[in-house]
Amino acid sequence: MAFHAANQPSGQRHVSRHAFAVVLGWIGLILHILVGFLYLAAGLVAPLYGILFFWAAWIALTVLAVHLLQRRPVWTLVVPVAAALILFGGIAIGGELLGWRA
Repeated sequence: MAFHAANQPSGQRHVSRHAFAVVLGWIGLILHILVGFLYLAAGLVAPLYGILFFWAAWIALTVLAVHLLQRRPVWTLVVPVAAALILFGGIAIGGELLGWRA
């Protein structure tokens, strides 16, 4: 396998590496959409103002994910992690400080 890759022109290796990065970027975007379902379920715990905050954050992260998909696709994998941290951290803080309960 390494022998085959070594015999390829550098342009072909760059294209295949970029294609792999784009695939990873799309996986990150799909994972972000799946985390969006958790954002919909946040309405069971958070009041309306909390839900609006979470939705605004998710939409902003979606815009960031699309931007990253075009510029640096591998970094799109960070977006669903950040979205989950914002959601779960926000619900935990809301529960402790603001008394949000299911």
